[in-house]
Amino acid sequence: MSLSGTISNALSGLHAIQTGVDITSQNIANAETVGYTKKTATNKSVTAGGQSAGVATGEISREVNLFLQSQLRSELADYSKLNIQNEFYTNIDQLYGQPGDVNALDTVFNTFGTKLNDLATSPAQFGIRESLISQAQILASHLNDMSHQIQALRQQAETGLSNAVTQANDAMQQIARLNTEIQSVSGTSQASATL
Repeated sequence: MSLSGTISNALSGLHAIQTGVDITSQNIANAETVGYTKKTATNKSVTAGGQSAGVATGEISREVNLFLQSQLRSELADYSKLNIQNEFYTNIDQLYGQPGDVNALDTVFNTFGTKLNDLATSPAQFGIRESLISQAQILASHLNDMSHQIQALRQQAETGLSNAVTQANDAMQQIARLNTEIQSVSGTSQASATL
């Protein structure tokens, strides 16, 4: 082997080592960074005419456990779904009120029913009629307030869905942009693994 071939082999080895050191330093520097994945490089020997022609850096890959990543996504989706359901159920529960409370729907409705029964037993008494009309207005007002608040919850849900669709569309556009960038760089470059 000629002197220039030997120097070329040595330089290719040094280049491969430098790439490995760069990747290792990035892994160490980002060890506590949320979302960062460890990267590894494989080296492969290069031969020409049956003789060693140096070392080349092979594919730089991210070390990701796809099963765990899939499970994490699934569990986060379930958690988010249950969290949103719990929030809406809590809000609706507050609208109905604690059973037996003065402003709870069951109390307002039962009071109206009692006034209605009172009127049925004594239809001629003016005070009972006045009391029934007053309680009917309270019940109607209570139901109207509940209706407005339920509509507000519905609007909040629709706004949340709209925002989620916008976020999903933005994320898909970013993925498409990253795919384009990954295809434009060399498959063995560190930039490809970083993207």
